[in-house]
Amino acid sequence: DASVFRGVSVLLRRLGGSEIPVGAAVNVVIPGIKARAWSGFSGTFQVATLLGDDTLVEQDLGINGFQLLPGLLQDVSVEVSSIVSGEPVDVMVNMTLANTLPAVGELHVTFPAGYRDLEYVHVAAPAGLVGAISVIGLGYELGGATVLRLRHTSAVPTPADTHVSLVLSGVKNRFFSSRAELFSVTTLLADGTTLVDERRNLAVPSAPGGEGPGFGVVVDGSQVMVFDAADPREVVGVLDLGDLGTVTHGVSALDASGDTIYFIAGGALAAVSLSSPAVAHVPLRAPDALMGGFVSMEWDPARTRLVGLALLDGEMAVAALDVTLGNVSKLADLPACGTCECSPAQGVSALDAEAGVYYLASQVTLLGVSAGDGSLVSYTTVVHGNRPFNGFASLEFHAPGGGAGASLGLLGVALLGEDVELVKVDPVTGTLESIAYIFDADFSGQVFGGISALTPSGSHYMVLSHARLLAVDLATRVVSHYNPYASEVSEVSNSGGQWGFLEMSSFLPPDFSALPDSSSVVNASASAPPLDVSALDIRILHLEDSLPVRPGGAGSYFAVQVTGLDVFANDSLKVAPAGGCLATLPGGEATLLGADGAATVSFALALTTSHAPGAAQLCYRRAADASGAWREVMWGEARERLTFPLTMAAFQVAPLPVPVGLPVQLRLTGNIKTGDRFLIVLDDNSVNPLDLCVAASASAAAATDGTSDSSSILYPGTRVMAVVSVGALQLHAHAYGAWTEVTSDVLLAPGGGAPLRMCYSASGGPFTLMLGTGLDAAGGVVLEGSQMPVAGEGEPSSVTPQCAHAAVAA
Repeated sequence: DASVFRGVSVLLRRLGGSEIPVGAAVNVVIPGIKARAWSGFSGTFQVATLLGDDTLVEQDLGINGFQLLPGLLQDVSVEVSSIVSGEPVDVMVNMTLANTLPAVGELHVTFPAGYRDLEYVHVAAPAGLVGAISVIGLGYELGGATVLRLRHTSAVPTPADTHVSLVLSGVKNRFFSSRAELFSVTTLLADGTTLVDERRNLAVPSAPGGEGPGFGVVVDGSQVMVFDAADPREVVGVLDLGDLGTVTHGVSALDASGDTIYFIAGGALAAVSLSSPAVAHVPLRAPDALMGGFVSMEWDPARTRLVGLALLDGEMAVAALDVTLGNVSKLADLPACGTCECSPAQGVSALDAEAGVYYLASQVTLLGVSAGDGSLVSYTTVVHGNRPFNGFASLEFHAPGGGAGASLGLLGVALLGEDVELVKVDPVTGTLESIAYIFDADFSGQVFGGISALTPSGSHYMVLSHARLLAVDLATRVVSHYNPYASEVSEVSNSGGQWGFLEMSSFLPPDFSALPDSSSVVNASASAPPLDVSALDIRILHLEDSLPVRPGGAGSYFAVQVTGLDVFANDSLKVAPAGGCLATLPGGEATLLGADGAATVSFALALTTSHAPGAAQLCYRRAADASGAWREVMWGEARERLTFPLTMAAFQVAPLPVPVGLPVQLRLTGNIKTGDRFLIVLDDNSVNPLDLCVAASASAAAATDGTSDSSSILYPGTRVMAVVSVGALQLHAHAYGAWTEVTSDVLLAPGGGAPLRMCYSASGGPFTLMLGTGLDAAGGVVLEGSQMPVAGEGEPSSVTPQCAHAAVAA
């Protein structure tokens, strides 16, 4: 009877037995019942008793049900193809279904904040799913996570225990952080809300431990670079040290957490945090001695400080270094030997943290001193049979539980005549036990002293040889050669021989404390939220007064005025890289508006060559918006412009097209200092514009050493321009510091009418493209960009008013 019973009914017949009295408890077990394959409230149950002829005796049609939980997806993994910030990457998702996925259902992949362009990804299902799968929209969770919603349509359901693989291509990667982030994967019914299976809070990359993922950190010139330990060609620049000073070669240490790297630069102790990339530094202070720098140092986890070999009052001493204040405390003088051969080598040290022994090495000796008080623990001459020993290139301590089986103890790269070997060192007797040949007479080469590290798992010993990274597998004793970050994926040139240090670390566990109280999806829809706030009365004015944004004083200063009826106090404005509002430029963090209707907001961006030349945009967040989402906001009187240019330095030239054979004035502005260099480059389409400055730098170097030829791409008639000095009259003050303005006369020779571009090198760093402004003969702006037209032979050297107006319109 459909009016009485719902769903499946189970009829139980009682055979024999005595009469059951009123009020008696009856317990019946029905084994083998399988719950339905989706979550949610089960619905109410019904129970009835009947006589043998089906006459109804009594019933309860409203028995409370229970809450069904979603199944747990098995063998779930999420992998991102690259660690390079802002690059399009593939995200691989693998899982095994716990419950059947309906013929028409949804799969949701929740990305943490920072991943972009999810609405444009291409989806492929190489395994498990038969039928069509496509992106149907995005959802947004409290805390900033984005839910990518996929719909799968098939003729038949996908059974439980099916292994499913998804490849999501074209995702724009988050900015690098050493802290893993949390992903979630769920399967749902066709309504998009009823869960079938789930696996939440997946750490990506997986948390450290065992053979977990790792990365290397180096300083290359003034750039802090991070490369993937599994594929050193994958590299990302995370910081520019700016004017911090020269990094002391080979002197660095990684703290116990694996998040902070300490090193010496410009007479200061510098610390780079990797979970939220930033650099801090404090001056080295030795109150009772003349501080001459550090020769080597290691992190002492037992005392949470640095221990190292310092030069105090002209003598070597074992010293402790307070990482908070930069105070250097002498522990003990180093025993003097009287010869250069037994002076400790720079950057060659290791710490046995468990025993508290700090090892140092010279060309002939190995010393062990107490990390606590600096007292001498061991002192021995290194021997290796009858073979010549020329010292250690590096030392590392392989601790218990550090992979490759049991602890190997003290390891070093020994220089044995023409041979270079990785050896195990007995710190008491000084004898060496060979582990692997790195170079020998048949395969010659050299390694850089003081540049080495063990991988986080302890499985490999890493050393640097010219521009190659060598990894010695401590279990198999195989030596692998890598060309660090030499790949079309990276636009960073490889100059491994200039590395200041090398440290290896692994990704930190996610910050679970940052999880929102509720992970419910907000603002879920079949499309993204509005990409701008054009429907609101919010206007951004006077940005053009600061363009192009360039360094000056303490940062790249610019200011805007925010006005409109929909502008309210506690709304926020921030600066993001062009392309979306998920990321934030350094120095462009959220700034609260102080009043309703109108407010002035200023920023001081910490621009580096990784940001400029490039473009940025403004993002607006309304305090009244419950989603907390950042929205792109247009600027200008007509609210028609979204992005604006960033540059390390800007140039201005007049008139256009630039004449040849006649002097013209070039005006350079920015945070320009003595020693900065500029190049004028011929852009005849023979070189990719992104590679122009690298090629021009090579041309300039060739011209300097006299080997230049007709292939030079410097503009004919020009050479390297260097800033010799900056005077007070060339500085223009503003609220955050001052601009520098430099003018120079340029006389171009004929270049076939090819346009020009300009490249800028700050303090000996790499050359980068500059943005410029071209003026007409009357001083009006004709063109903005990095490329400027040059007149051909006999061509007029100024544009007509009609052309000027057309150029402005274009």
